[in-house]
Amino acid sequence: MGREEQIAVNLFLNNNRLIHQFTQENNHVSYRGSIASNAVIYWDRKDTHPNL
Repeated sequence: MGREEQIAVNLFLNNNRLIHQFTQENNHVSYRGSIASNAVIYWDRKDTHPNL
C-alpha cells in the first residue's frame, strides 16, 4: 500500500471513530445539563409539588 493510500485509510478510520464517539456522546445528552456535572430534571408543571 502506498503512502497516499495509507493516509486515505487512516483518514477514513479516524473519521469513523469520531462519528462513533460523537454518536455515543449524543446518546447520553438527555441525562446531562449544560454543565457536564450538573443533572437537569425537567418537571411537568401539573405534576410538580406545590412548594417547588
